Amino acid sequence: MILLHSFRLRIKKSVHILSIIGNNKIMKNKLFKSYLLISVIVLLLITFTGSIYLVSVYKNNSKLAVKTVEKIKTDLTTVYLAEGSFNSTLFKNRVKKAVSDNNRIQSLIISDPENRINYLYIKNRKLLKTIPEKDTSGNISYPEYNYSGFVFSLINDSFIIPGNNIHNIEILYKVLSNSEILKIIKISIIFILIFIIVSIVFILYMPAKKSAPFIKVNTIDEPEKASPDKTSQEKRKKQSNQDGDLVWEEYLEKKLQYELEKAASFDNDVSLAIISYEKSSADIKQIKKEVIETISSYFSLDLSFEFGKSGFAVILPDSELENSISAINALIVRLEQLFKLDNLKAGLSSRNGRIISPEIIINEAAGALNKAFSEPDRPVIAFRSDPDKYRDYISSRNFNG
Repeated sequence: MILLHSFRLRIKKSVHILSIIGNNKIMKNKLFKSYLLISVIVLLLITFTGSIYLVSVYKNNSKLAVKTVEKIKTDLTTVYLAEGSFNSTLFKNRVKKAVSDNNRIQSLIISDPENRINYLYIKNRKLLKTIPEKDTSGNISYPEYNYSGFVFSLINDSFIIPGNNIHNIEILYKVLSNSEILKIIKISIIFILIFIIVSIVFILYMPAKKSAPFIKVNTIDEPEKASPDKTSQEKRKKQSNQDGDLVWEEYLEKKLQYELEKAASFDNDVSLAIISYEKSSADIKQIKKEVIETISSYFSLDLSFEFGKSGFAVILPDSELENSISAINALIVRLEQLFKLDNLKAGLSSRNGRIISPEIIINEAAGALNKAFSEPDRPVIAFRSDPDKYRDYISSRNFNG
């Protein structure tokens, strides 16, 4: 466990050093969160604008399709009256010219009221499910199409040829051309690429939150030249931790110093809680192992320390005071339920944006604990600091000094 803890501390310190070098505090910056929201809105606007453009083009081309059909009806009626047949060379040439002059027309079918095909012209056979065939009487089967309803439009209309009754005309019209679809795709891609480039520049040069200066301290896993007695104590402490015991109280201040420095560097908070069973009627010694197991289910034993003759202290990194109060309350309720403990008291304090020593935060938590002893109805009391008054106090002391 100690080796794992030591490895974890080294990783945290490495990440911390890299973050200082690279100024990597964007995730903690409110501007970055706002930027993410703007990014989503911009991408949605690009998609919405592209959709509106396609719908507008579709409607305009649909109107042109209706006008095109009306013109073709007039031309074919005139040609039919001149020759009197749908199979004349003049009629066929006029249909081919009308289709070739308009790339959007994919097929043209003329049929009588009984849906017998009089004339059939297919430009693109890939759009057909099956090829029309003639039956024994010479009638051509009606074609079935295979196309996208948004890209193509099937237009049906009727027209009257004098002396030859009503005929139907059916035209498969390409409402959206490939060039029009590619155009909106290209424009969208260009806007997205510009947005990505601006985003990269914004992220690289975004002002990061100003953090407190990082001061290198010797941590438990990086001791200075240790004396034989100190080395022996370290070994005994590691052994006790491996046995599932709380860390010795003498290491609380050093570990708290490290957590305070780390929190200041990352502009995070850290809380300290001191819990006492001094006035509890239960014999803690008989259930100490079970109590420690319960503590380990809530907090890391590497951050849980013996404190005095009848208490223990817990460091809560990356935890604001209100969250820490809730966590300690939950632990106290659990201990009372499991072991019938009574009169458990707790005092808390937190860094709360201050640059303070471990001695001060320990004294604040101990003071809150003493106050909890005097108030029976409040098992947990926290020392609530005022960062603004603290800064004014520090400034005045530095000025007077």
